[in-house]
Amino acid sequence: MISTQVRQSDTNVIVWNCEDPKGKTWELDRSMSSGGWFQIKYTGPTQESFDLCVAGQTPGGARDFGSGSQFYLWRCLEDDPTQQFRWTGSRHAGGRHTDGGRAMSWRQNPKYCLDAEDFSNGDKAIAYGCTTQLLDHQIWAVL
Repeated sequence: MISTQVRQSDTNVIVWNCEDPKGKTWELDRSMSSGGWFQIKYTGPTQESFDLCVAGQTPGGARDFGSGSQFYLWRCLEDDPTQQFRWTGSRHAGGRHTDGGRAMSWRQNPKYCLDAEDFSNGDKAIAYGCTTQLLDHQIWAVL
C-alpha cells in the first residue's frame, strides 16, 4: 500500500503496511483524465485547500524524474500526464485479501510503472521499468 507521512503538496509517496488506514486513503479518479488513464488522488486529511494526486516529473524538470525517482503528491491537474496511470499487463493471481492485481504504467513515460522498490515501511514508491515478469513490487490492487 502506498502512504504519505505529511499530507501537503510535494510530499514524497512511500510504502507502508495495510494494518492502519491512516494516511492511506486513495481514489482512482478518472474525472480529469481520458482514454482509460486515471489519477491516484489522496482522499485523507490534508493541509491544502485543493486535491492532491500522485505525480512524477519530466526529465530535466524540478525533480529530473527517471528510473528510480520517487513519486510525490502534487495539486491534481486536469489532463496532466505526469499524474496519470493505467492498469497494464496481466492480472496477478489473487491472495487472501484481493482478487489479484496489475501493474500501473505512468502516462508521461509508459515504459515506467509504479513500483514499491521494497516491502519495508517507509520505502520509496518509485518509477521503474515495467516488466512482463509480474514483479511483486509492481502489482497493485484496489482493496
